[in-house]
Amino acid sequence: MIDKNTRLPDYQITNFRSLVFHFLWNDKIILSHLGKIIDSILAATDLQKW
Repeated sequence: MIDKNTRLPDYQITNFRSLVFHFLWNDKIILSHLGKIIDSILAATDLQKW
């Protein structure tokens, strides 16, 4: 029986690489989404200050 703990790091590394490739591949789409998220976070913090 294969121990899941020994296989987990390899899976995480592969998942991380595919995630990085996904972000690099969809660079402009991700940046536009991040811009919207950051704007909403800044708006929320500005509302909390007042």
